[in-house]
Amino acid sequence: MKIFPNPNARTFNYSCQAKGTLEQWKNKVAETAKYSPYIMLGLCSAFAGMCIYFTKIESGGFHAHGESSSGKSTMLESAASVFGDSSYILDWNITEAAFEQQAESRNHGLLLTDELILIDSNRQAAAQKMQKFVYMLGSGTGKSRSHIYQERSASWQLVALSNGEEALSQHASSGLMSRKNGEIARFIDVPVDCDNGMGIFNSLPEGVSSSAEYAEGLKENCNNYYGTAGDAFVRKILAKANQKSYEYITNQLDGYITKFLEKNKVGSKGLERRIATRFALAYASGILGIKTKVLPFTEKEVFDGITHCYLKAIDQNPIKKVVFTQKLLNTLKNPCKPKKSLVDKDELNNLDVIVLKIKGEHYAAVNPLFFNNNIIGNKKSVINQLVSEGKLLTDAQGKSTRQCKVNGVKLSRRYCLKVDVVS
Repeated sequence: MKIFPNPNARTFNYSCQAKGTLEQWKNKVAETAKYSPYIMLGLCSAFAGMCIYFTKIESGGFHAHGESSSGKSTMLESAASVFGDSSYILDWNITEAAFEQQAESRNHGLLLTDELILIDSNRQAAAQKMQKFVYMLGSGTGKSRSHIYQERSASWQLVALSNGEEALSQHASSGLMSRKNGEIARFIDVPVDCDNGMGIFNSLPEGVSSSAEYAEGLKENCNNYYGTAGDAFVRKILAKANQKSYEYITNQLDGYITKFLEKNKVGSKGLERRIATRFALAYASGILGIKTKVLPFTEKEVFDGITHCYLKAIDQNPIKKVVFTQKLLNTLKNPCKPKKSLVDKDELNNLDVIVLKIKGEHYAAVNPLFFNNNIIGNKKSVINQLVSEGKLLTDAQGKSTRQCKVNGVKLSRRYCLKVDVVS
């Protein structure tokens, strides 16, 4: 493991010196991640690029997409500041051979590429080129060529961050292609949206009047304080590996990866697991950044930031999965139909699933506690999936539970699922 970029790569086009101190970087750059889940993802991805060395996770990363001026480039610049200034960032106007060389130069580090639109002016060629790059990135090796042109194939293991106004799925579609699951799992679309009109920021520090003002200040700070965090982390993590063992770091990362997956109730296999594991690596690496006193966050701040981005990603990825345990599925097949004589409120509230009629249609009204204990996956993503598929009836305000009335008795709010939800 070397200080990055990899000086043994055939292309070593980056020689920027560090500027400012680590403490200044923490206060002026890293601190902003407390107000932006996307800055958090960018910084933790930079640390994940170094930590991936201790794992068997294949190369891959995230593509942040959203409207112009939403802060996507600021996210990349903050991530770049871990290693250097904005010249660390490449663009997508690149050939296949150059891509291999640049990937190798960022081995066990972070590959940053800006503006997807630059990849090719022809839409179909651009989609094909991007698909090839994604699979090449995940493979960790470049194309084998005649020894006349090269002595060996390029190789790498890294984390990548990219941005553009279009999602990779939109980019593929406009080129008359569709993304395969292997692509989706390797390079994940992450929509930039904090649902508040402030782009990458979910809140602002006291005294800051606008997200644009805060982003401009951050960009300036990224140009004044950079290149100290990556060096400090590498030295500390290697010192710990030498003091303990390589396996010690691996076990630490594995433990935090498992914690992230468990807290988000991720299933044991499939596309969702592969996507979630990439976010989990960013989370685990961020925690090691805290433990080595390089990142100035709490574990909760890292978890909340990475989880925000993870949930945004899976909300717009085509993950259609079983979301109910067998117990809930069986209960939905045989829901309770209370006798008209049953009017005891407590007794009715204690029933797990009740059939009732809403707007002329039959629904299974599920007790919230029973629902929460018998869903598979993150609750928010499960609810979003059910709503998008038309299987969960929200109330007039869009809330996921509804006030129910049975035999004239007003009950506590329940999740109302279509009675054919099992199918």
